[in-house]
Formats: sequence, C-alpha cells, structure tokens
Amino acid sequence: MPYPRVFIVSGPSGVGKTSILKAVRYRTPGMRMSVSFTTRKPRPTEIHGRDYFFVTKQQFEERIAQGDFLEWAYVYDNYYGTSLRVIRDILASQVHALLDLDTQGAKSIRERCNGAVFVFIEPPSLKVLEARLRSRGTETDETLAKRLARADHEMQQRRMYDYVIVNDSISKATQRFLEIIAIEQERDVLFTIKSTPAEESRAVEALANGINQEQLLWTLESELKATLGIEVSDWLRQRMESVLRRDLESIVREEYRAFQTRRVG
Repeated sequence: MPYPRVFIVSGPSGVGKTSILKAVRYRTPGMRMSVSFTTRKPRPTEIHGRDYFFVTKQQFEERIAQGDFLEWAYVYDNYYGTSLRVIRDILASQVHALLDLDTQGAKSIRERCNGAVFVFIEPPSLKVLEARLRSRGTETDETLAKRLARADHEMQQRRMYDYVIVNDSISKATQRFLEIIAIEQERDVLFTIKSTPAEESRAVEALANGINQEQLLWTLESELKATLGIEVSDWLRQRMESVLRRDLESIVREEYRAFQTRRVG
C-alpha cells in the first residue's frame, strides 16, 4: 500500500483557496487538514483546534525550543507554525495531510523535507483577483494595494511548486486538484525530514559512543571460535578491531541515514 502523502497548498488571498480545499476534503475522505498554531487572537467565528491552535507567545517559543515545528514564521507581530506532531498523527492514521501555507512556509518545507507535494492556486490574472477582492467589500484602497502587491510576489514563487492550478472556476479547480491527488497517491513516496549536518553529526556521535565495541567483539569472537577454530578466529578478531576503529563512524552514519528514510521525521 502506498504511503500517505503530504500536500502543501499555497495561493494569494482571495484566490478561492478555502472553497477549493473544502470541496477537495468533502470528496476525499482519506485526507485531513493540518491545523496550525498561532499566537494571534481568534476571530469571532474561529474555534480553537478547528481553525488554529491558539497559544501564547511563551507557549509557541517553548515549542520552537523543543523542535516541535516543521516550519514556523513571525508575521505581522504574531507567530504561525506547523506542528511536526500533528503531521505525524495524521500520517499515522494512514490518511493524506493537507497544509494551507504561504510561500514562505512552503519554501521552508521544500528545503527541510522530502516527499511532499506542492500545489499553487492562482487567479487567471491580477485584475480578476482585484475584482474578487473588491466584491468582498472589506478592503480599503490601502489594504487592497498591499494584498495585490503580496499576491504578485507570491505568484512569482509558483515555479517552486510541483503543480499550478488556475482558478477560473471552483468546480474546474477542484477537479484538477482531485486529479493531482489521484496521481500522487499512487506513488510510493515516503515523507521524510532531512537532518541538518549538525543534527546528523550529533546523532551519529551519540550512536557510535553508545556501541560497546568490546561486547560486540566478544560476541563475534565467541561465534567465530565455535565454528572456525582459535587461530583463524584470533586473526579475524584483529581484522575486526581494525575495521571498527577505522570505519565505525561511517558504518553508523550509513545506518542512521537509512533509518531516517524509513521514518517520518
């Protein structure tokens, strides 16, 4: 059975992303939305645990220190972040994870992870997006200009995505997204997190130091003596000691990397 996938979705404000994702989730039972953490105050219609996990700045920074976030950013005086634990829980349930992120968050995951699917949703044009934003009746000329400038910047980042969907209609964009899911869920690709060189070195050192070389040699020597005789086993022991002294770290490093590819995070 193929591994469950992680879908990263981005798009400018007003592009219709919320409507598309709602329709996609309705038609794809094996998919769950990842709920992000934020330090901003909830809006009147928002519910803790459904729209966001609302936490204090101190709680968020404690999670940063603990390495809990797959990605996080400080935007307009507030933190926003995706919890690695939430993603693990979704994938452990054997369903796809769906993340709604801005281009900055998508870039962080692209750099740190392997196996995610990146989808960008864009309007047919900035003029169409402007008309949609104006129709809301909630934008001043100043905020509208800022949103359009940000949208233009985000659309320039779409080349780092695997798929680009032009939302000229919600139904067509939803159908295209469903086609992408059908393609990607057939690919046996494991979502993994890359270790930084510093993290890998620390892990390898800890693993290598935790191996009792004398105990390992004694066990191997006992097995060899029982089957090969004392003289041959003594010679092999000397060879094994040499190999362990010279190559233990590289052996552990290779096994560590293999282990990393078999686990999420």
